[in-house]
Amino acid sequence: MSSWIYKSIKLFLRQVTGNYFRNIHVAGLENMPLSGPTILCCNHSNQFMDAMILISKCPRPLSFCFAASSFNKPIVGYLAKKINVIPVNRAEDLKINAKGKILMTSDTDIKGFGTKFISEIKKNKNFKLGIHSLLIMKKYKLMVEKVLDEENIKVRSDPKIYELIKKEYQDKKLNFQYIPKLDNSLMFKESTKKLSEGKAICIFPEGTSHDNTHLLKLKPGVAYIALEAMANYGVKNIKLISCGLSYFSRDEFRSDLILKFGIPLEIPESLANTFKVNKKQAIDLVLKIVETQMRSVILTTPSYQEYMLIKMLRNLYIPTDLELTAEESTDIARMVSNIYDHERDTKNAKKLKIKVEKYMNPLEELGIEDKDLQEISLNYNLLWKQFLFSFIIFLVNLIFALPMFIIVLPFIRKVNQKAELERNKSIQKNPNKVNGDDVVSSVRVVTFVKYLPFIGIVWVNLCYFFVNYYLYSITKTKYHLFNMIIVGVISFMFYGYLSINIFDYIKYHFKIMRTIFYYFLVPKGIQNLRNMRKELVEDVNKFFDESIKNTPYENQGIIYNYKNSKRLDYIKRF
Repeated sequence: MSSWIYKSIKLFLRQVTGNYFRNIHVAGLENMPLSGPTILCCNHSNQFMDAMILISKCPRPLSFCFAASSFNKPIVGYLAKKINVIPVNRAEDLKINAKGKILMTSDTDIKGFGTKFISEIKKNKNFKLGIHSLLIMKKYKLMVEKVLDEENIKVRSDPKIYELIKKEYQDKKLNFQYIPKLDNSLMFKESTKKLSEGKAICIFPEGTSHDNTHLLKLKPGVAYIALEAMANYGVKNIKLISCGLSYFSRDEFRSDLILKFGIPLEIPESLANTFKVNKKQAIDLVLKIVETQMRSVILTTPSYQEYMLIKMLRNLYIPTDLELTAEESTDIARMVSNIYDHERDTKNAKKLKIKVEKYMNPLEELGIEDKDLQEISLNYNLLWKQFLFSFIIFLVNLIFALPMFIIVLPFIRKVNQKAELERNKSIQKNPNKVNGDDVVSSVRVVTFVKYLPFIGIVWVNLCYFFVNYYLYSITKTKYHLFNMIIVGVISFMFYGYLSINIFDYIKYHFKIMRTIFYYFLVPKGIQNLRNMRKELVEDVNKFFDESIKNTPYENQGIIYNYKNSKRLDYIKRF
């Protein structure tokens, strides 16, 4: 790829992601090798946004393994082709809708109703028995072994899936799809070629974007590429680097995120030798290494509820007056998660969970965050002053940014409608999705970029009208159209950038005013929450101070010194 094209796209994406997110905290960037064959393995929790952030922040060019279906998307597909992205076929993108419905009569027999098995399977040259499969209700996959007639087929025995289907659907006739065998030979060839040239490729081993709080089962592709390059292409010293993207609120505009690069690991030559003899064994070993490395740079939990619980436990464990870097905050959250997971079945852990959830529920109902509750004073006079100060700042910033907000608002509405539509589509298409939050930010950015020229045209026309009609009546001076366009474009970029940053102040002071308003409305309720928090801080610290003695964190990881309530000493990072 041309270096200037890549650099131009990188600069463009840096502006896009820098404006969409408030803060992008990067940690461990020094771990990324600047040369030599490198495979970057990253979690995939925000569709196209993940790749956009990595390109904008990584110090060397990256080639991505990218879903082939995305090449047809207007902006994303164009950019992907320009930076030599490697297309990857995914089963979920190649599914074939089937006629009729089916009923499982045993763990190997399927009865069709209105189906055309012979026409759709046996006569299809691309469909091979024992390789292709049926996808039942977008959840359960069964391998096709034999086609008996148009309404009867044999599938590979899987009693577990049969029992699950029977339990969930009983004797209902179900919709189904065909899943063809994937051919990614070109992808493997291109990837190994780039490694042999000493380049860096980035792979999302989970295979698809999702909004779960845990890693999906890793696909074997990343291990196969690395081992194939070593065993059959003679590539040596391939570095595996884990990369973690942790979004504070992945679908929220002007939220924060942390990008963390792990310590590079070189794949042993012995695994390449094993690969020549036993591919599955070698691939499984590399996948275990990749998974361990990836878990070291992100926070994973079994569910969203537990994820929110861990974040609250971390907030309660860290003193209010302590300022931590984003990396330190994430490290503590991981430590808290590991300790809690170790102690989850104990009586103390269960009791603490109930207390914390009792504190979290009213906060969620009121729409207040834990940090908002801490930032308000309980002195009535100070509270009024704080409210008045926030109101003035809120009002001044709102008035200043109002013209841009008015112009952009109709477009923002269209962008959000499009994002919501794509969210619903993704949930229906992919059973791994929870709420489809992982597609929202990407759709918003791509759609807004398409609208940006129209917003600019509206702004330039308003500038022209304002100067040549309103100001003309005062100054009696007319300005040339070309000059007005230049002034309009420059003012649009400058004022737009200011308006985005002003949005942060408006949002922050609105939250403060809302919390104070709730205090005026229900003072006892807010006071009770503050008292509850104070008790919880003691309980949480006691729990972790005791629990840490039974874990590896006692002598390594994050250790604090609470002397005089000053900044805690960060002895060693986990």
